[in-house]
Parts: sequence; structure tokens; C-alpha cells
Amino acid sequence: MNIFKNLVLLFVVGLICLVFLEFSMRLLKLHGDTDPTYIIESDELPFQMKPNTTAKSIYGKEFSINNHGLRGPNFVKDKSSDIYRIMVLGDSVAFGFCVDYEDTFSGILDSTLNQTKNSVEIINAAHNGFNINDAYNYLKYYGLEFNPDLVILSVTASDNTDQSVTYIIKDGMGYSPGSRWIYVPSFVKKALRNSSLYMSIGLAKARIEFIMSNRNQESITVQKETMKPEVEKYLQDIARLSLENSLPLLVVTIPSEHDVKRGFYEHDFFANISQKRDEIKYDYIDTLSQFDPSKKNYCLNDGAHPSKYGHSTIAEMLYEEIISNIKSNSDIR
Repeated sequence: MNIFKNLVLLFVVGLICLVFLEFSMRLLKLHGDTDPTYIIESDELPFQMKPNTTAKSIYGKEFSINNHGLRGPNFVKDKSSDIYRIMVLGDSVAFGFCVDYEDTFSGILDSTLNQTKNSVEIINAAHNGFNINDAYNYLKYYGLEFNPDLVILSVTASDNTDQSVTYIIKDGMGYSPGSRWIYVPSFVKKALRNSSLYMSIGLAKARIEFIMSNRNQESITVQKETMKPEVEKYLQDIARLSLENSLPLLVVTIPSEHDVKRGFYEHDFFANISQKRDEIKYDYIDTLSQFDPSKKNYCLNDGAHPSKYGHSTIAEMLYEEIISNIKSNSDIR
């Protein structure tokens, strides 16, 4: 009987502690929504985002999906003749799911390019988990309908793959197998979907893993991971599609926190992208040189997604290249 009472007491104390921790995490606003309700099925893409919805990232940042199922403000499909339209393609780095839209490099460019004239429009068509092939398919099946004048392709180390995120659509929800979005019974889902404590533990785990991987940073050698043949084909596909539609293609490589601290890329993949720009026909910007290794706020806690400062630095580098493209486009100016 005493054992039973002790177990009950232990359970009650544990429950009180969990409630206290949950309340504390909510006050600190360290969590995001764990249910990607904005995910819908697509025939051509791994997934699409539900138009006119609002969701939260795991960092608690609320983001809005516009009338065309993309992040950013609403826009009309048919642009006027005086508009120079830029389409940004990429993954969660370009999507900027960890920062407010105004602080993403797309949002910053939208603001700075229109300080004198409201004639430049940025469409952020990046999706969390997309690879280069997914970006190509988006441009082919959806992006060209918006008649862009310039395409910017954001590339990170995770893009050297033929794998993209996949979702199971069930009960109107999107779940990625093997990740924190994995499908769970509805009663568990309801308990966890808005739990600050649950998400805070996940974020802490990600940060610890990043710190552990960075402990022996000075002794880490460059990984000779060259561009995979299928990834080169993806680049060729998107470059060819852009050329066929008289679209300038600007490829921009974005470093991780590891890369910034070292001052060089860990993978030869990025060098391959630079080397192949003349062969495959695209313009290229490497943003690594612009980052100050002494600044510790380039990335957020995961070491991969740029912070507000990171996005601002990327936007500064892209600005001059975009101005150059606008000036050289006689049909627009």
C-alpha cells in the first residue's frame, strides 16, 4: 500500500513539475507550433503550402502563407509592365522560417530595392526541405506562371542530395516520417502540438548536437564531398529552363555557422558550384566572405539557419547584383 501511495505521490509531483516547466516555457516564448497544418499535397512537388494560412516555426516565429501558397505578402499573378519581379527559390534557409519575414533577405531586399521606386517585387518561393530539383520543378510547374524577370537560387550544403523532405498527409495535417512531424495518435498529438516544454527540449537537443559537433572544430578537415552527378543535372535543368525563358539565374551559396567560424567551406560541393557557373550558365555569388567570424550571431541555435544579422548580410551582397541585372534589362528600364 505504501508503495502505491509513493507512486501516486511521485506521479503528482512529476505532473506539477511538468506543468510548472510548461508554464515557464510559455512565458519565455521559446516554442513553436509542432503541427504543420499549412502542408498540403502536390502532384509535382513533395508538398505545397496552403494559401492564406498562418503557422509557427519551431522558434515560435509566426509566418503567413499568402494567396499563392508562398511566404510573404499577397501579390497578383499578372504583373504590370513597370514591375521587375524577382523569384527566390531554395529551402528553409531562404524561406527564413526562424525569423520574421521582414528580416529575411527576401523581405529586406523588397524594402531596400523599393526605397526610391515601388517597381521591384520579390516572390519568396522557397520551401522548407526543398532541394535543387524541387526548386526546378516549382519553377517549371508554377513559378514561370508569375513571369519573373530574375531567378535567385539559394544553395546550402544540404542541397548536395537527391533527397527532399516528404510528408504524409493525414487528417489534414502534414507529417514528415522520421522527424518531429512524425504521425502520432490524435490524443498524443493534441497534447504535444502546442507544448512549449516539448519543443524546448527538441531545440536544446539540436543545440547540444551542434555544440558537440563543433568541439574539435580546429582539427576538422575538409570533407571532399564533391557535387553529386544528379545534383549537377538539377543545376543544368534549372539553368536550361531559365535560359529557355530568357531568365537570368543567380545562384547564391549560403554558409553554415561552421563555415563562417572556419572561414572556408567544409565541402568541395561549393567550389564545384563556383567552377561550373560558366559551363552550366548562371551567375554566382558566394556570401561566405562577407561574414565576420568574430560575430557569434550569424546563425540561430541550430547552426544552420541565418539569424536576422545573417539575412541582412546576404541581402547586402545580393543588392548590387540585382541592381546590375535591373539596369542591364532594357525591357524593364
